[in-house]
Amino acid sequence: MARRVTTLPTEKPQGHPWITPIHQPALDRHLRSALAECGGADVRLNHTVTRLTQDSGGVDLEFLDARGELGQARASIVLGCDGANSKERKLIEATLVGSDFTDTWLVIDARLPEPIPHIPYFQMWLAPAAPRPTARRIIGRDTDPEKAEVRRHLIYDFRATCASHWRVDRVLLCGDAAHLMPPMVGQGLNSGIHDVTNLTWKVAAVLRSGAPLESLDTYEAERRPHAEAITNLSVRAGQLTTPRSAKAAAARDVVAGTVLRIPALRTAARQGRWRKPARYRRGLLSGRTSPLSPVGRLFSQPIVRTFEGEERLLDDVAGTGWRTIGWGDHPGESLSPRGQHLAGTVLRATFVTFAEAGSRPTRPGARSDVLEDVEGVARPLFRRKPILLVRPDNYVYASLSRERLEEVLDQWARQIAPQRGGE
Repeated sequence: MARRVTTLPTEKPQGHPWITPIHQPALDRHLRSALAECGGADVRLNHTVTRLTQDSGGVDLEFLDARGELGQARASIVLGCDGANSKERKLIEATLVGSDFTDTWLVIDARLPEPIPHIPYFQMWLAPAAPRPTARRIIGRDTDPEKAEVRRHLIYDFRATCASHWRVDRVLLCGDAAHLMPPMVGQGLNSGIHDVTNLTWKVAAVLRSGAPLESLDTYEAERRPHAEAITNLSVRAGQLTTPRSAKAAAARDVVAGTVLRIPALRTAARQGRWRKPARYRRGLLSGRTSPLSPVGRLFSQPIVRTFEGEERLLDDVAGTGWRTIGWGDHPGESLSPRGQHLAGTVLRATFVTFAEAGSRPTRPGARSDVLEDVEGVARPLFRRKPILLVRPDNYVYASLSRERLEEVLDQWARQIAPQRGGE
């Protein structure tokens, strides 16, 4: 008998639930629309790269266009984000290494005209038998299948492997081109987003600010350990949730039911605390990455209260990019004019000041840009030092005192923007 698991996470350390269903075709349309609005992009769909050659200044590409005709292009840097059967992965002679795990799933996208009982809860069926019914019979577990509009149904073969290397000079791999994982913990798309978020600002630093090409090595150094850890976790979760033996499934249900009667463990499971966030231990970081240090950790996205009394997510108030964040005092007040220039002009960093909820200065003339950490989500990251430098991908670059801020800003600028660091 199939066991049904239903949950609704409520904790939001990044401002959003850790389980968020996404309809990928709709996301693709949205991303293409946003790209068109940015300008400067030449979007060519249904093109296939057939050859690439590199020199010290760029990459020459040959491709077949949508009509099958041969074309050419030149790029400064190439990001291979072309999926599980990546052509770019083959062209840089990277092979897939790792587990021999494989699994096959039937994936169905359908539009249902009536409310679904378990929405907004996340629900999974843990059935020991391999999926055999048609798409409409599966949909019939929750609603009238005759009223469902099946948009697509595909058979996916899942693997648990990683490319032997992610970079050769100016060509880099991202997403499924770099690593393949089963879907059991829902981290495939997330991992690809992590990849490009980690990499794109570094590429911008190379192309716009003169950062050395070798700085792109930090991309794989930072991302590969986490991608491999999540892949291994996905395999273990698959072994737990989809055993083919009815006896194994029954034993799992007994053990899980016993464990989840413990309130603390039940809460931890519901909130996804078993799914550890990425922690970068080496790469483009300053200072030690000890267990107690926030360096290399993902900075939280708290709800903040503005001077006007609005409660909003931090990114909606302070934007993205490099950020110099202080607890209690404005982090820029101790900087010399050169330090102010390095932070604001060279690195284009935003200054952010946090305070505990209810403790923002209210005296006449007090700063109006202090943000209150409404739920105390960000406070633990400032336990050791009052200032954090946060990268554009929202990972902590440095944790430091006010006395060392300018020194580290100078180091930061020389590493990321060497052509502008002496301005």
